[in-house]
Amino acid sequence: YVPHIVTVSMDTSPPVDGVVQINDVNIHATEGMRNHPKLGQLLMAAPLDGTKASGVTCVKLSPTGEYCLLGYGVRESVLSADGNEEIRHPVTALYNVKKGMKQVCTLLSPDDDVNIARFHPETGHGFVYGTKQGRVRVLATRPWNQYQNLEQSLT
Repeated sequence: YVPHIVTVSMDTSPPVDGVVQINDVNIHATEGMRNHPKLGQLLMAAPLDGTKASGVTCVKLSPTGEYCLLGYGVRESVLSADGNEEIRHPVTALYNVKKGMKQVCTLLSPDDDVNIARFHPETGHGFVYGTKQGRVRVLATRPWNQYQNLEQSLT
């Protein structure tokens, strides 16, 4: 068993010609499959490291659907380059969905265990995560209130 990050189609458009062809004799077309043939179709899948998969506490897509954010709530040891055990462990991992679920970066921390992680609702403003220890961490190129002040000064 290998855990995966998976994206599926949410396309509910009807079939182009009104007819759905299912050529696999093991699949029995339901009414939903006939009306929405692309709904639930596998788009992409990327295997997760089995040791990290058990610690995932949340999975979120960015507002554009371009990135996938994983939050880790279980501390697992990480080996440093010299083979010694590090005191830091993964707390978030960012994947690029549009580039085949390629891992972009992993944030390490000695103290945090992620309870929930979320993208800012506006593209490019970063993300935030809340910890089981009661802390909130904001990761952005600049503080979020500066974005608001910038927008107000432009109007």
